Amino acid sequence: MKHIAVFQFSGVAGNTSVTIAPEDYEGPLHSMPTQDTDYLLILAWAFTVLVVSTMFLQSNRGQAVWNFLVSFGVDHHHHQHID
Repeated sequence: MKHIAVFQFSGVAGNTSVTIAPEDYEGPLHSMPTQDTDYLLILAWAFTVLVVSTMFLQSNRGQAVWNFLVSFGVDHHHHQHID
């Protein structure tokens, strides 16, 4: 029945002589999770944060936020001293 649906959508006729064993559904990879640190995932998140931050700082709103932060310290340090 499934090979008919595949043929209708793809135009490729399936091999009906193939039998699928229960072991075929387990796949080639281990299904037990491990407690390892995923350095590739950390690198991907760092890259994503870097790109999003760079794009935000290049936008008009990002420039406004940056200018506010830079001028915040400058404006508050310039006050009159009474001698």
